[in-house]
Amino acid sequence: QKKIEPNIVGLVTNEIPETSNELEGVNETLEKSTMKIMDIADEILALCASRLQEFNCLISETCVEQEEGSVEEGEETNKWDLMERQFSLNTDITREMIEKHIKSFEKIRKLSMNMTEPLCFQDLVGQRIQRIVKLVKSMEDRVQDLVVTLGVKLQKHRENPDMTFEQVNKEVGKDHSLLKGPQKEGEGLNQSAVDELLASL
Repeated sequence: QKKIEPNIVGLVTNEIPETSNELEGVNETLEKSTMKIMDIADEILALCASRLQEFNCLISETCVEQEEGSVEEGEETNKWDLMERQFSLNTDITREMIEKHIKSFEKIRKLSMNMTEPLCFQDLVGQRIQRIVKLVKSMEDRVQDLVVTLGVKLQKHRENPDMTFEQVNKEVGKDHSLLKGPQKEGEGLNQSAVDELLASL
């Protein structure tokens, strides 16, 4: 009894659809991961901006207080000299600590901005994956259509071995039209009917 090679049927019913789903899953995971990285980078940038603003406000407030207070006319000062007078702790250590913090936050902010730049690859990769998914689905439809047509021919031949090739093709054309699905008028295959047919092959 003639039957379609099981591997071919399996290709249509399992392997090609699974490949398409896996590719879509990869694209979805890639997009989610990229967005998560960008969200983290945004949080880091916001934190750095907040801390830098605090340090700048500290410097500014110290300068204002000193300028309004004890600075004598004509005395040369800078923001660090003013801060040294404001803090009761060791002024050298205080100045060094604030300088290091400012530099560190500025570096973190720069690194965070640099980290987000390469993430633009996600759009390009996503577009390419979608092209592949579209191609795989097109292959799935064409192979499925081919297997279904061949399956109907074998089924007709089993039912009536005396039918000629032309008669079989004519009958297949009628039956195949019944498998056309409701996706678009005259396009697609009724999946439940296809699955039932493939199971019989």
